[in-house]
Amino acid sequence: GFPDGLPAKVEDGGTVTDTGSLNGYEFFTASTDSFGGNSGSGVFDESGTMIGVLVSGATDYVCIGGRCDGQDASDEGCYVVNELPNSAGREGMTYVDRIVPLFSVTLDSGSTGSETITLTPLPPSSPPSPSLPP
Repeated sequence: GFPDGLPAKVEDGGTVTDTGSLNGYEFFTASTDSFGGNSGSGVFDESGTMIGVLVSGATDYVCIGGRCDGQDASDEGCYVVNELPNSAGREGMTYVDRIVPLFSVTLDSGSTGSETITLTPLPPSSPPSPSLPP
């Protein structure tokens, strides 16, 4: 997406700050240059393999130089981009292998040589039947 009217970009300096080993590798956190509206974007490793999907992030903007509530024009602050050091990255990503089983994947090779991948959500699975006591 193009949140806040920002141009498209590729973050090539992101750093994984937590691999998710304590949460069963359901999700990981990283320092990325992303904003609200980038959710759903793919996260790729250095070889170009998609490893995750951006699902949450840190606060995008912070107020500096005063109040930003519009109550006092003489003490009006300004919102600026919230810049965090790489070690403080808090954007959350879901590992892609947790998402793919939820979809049916169809690959269509078009007549022009282009390929289209279609993801169709699978219906929810039924809960397991309760076991009866012996």
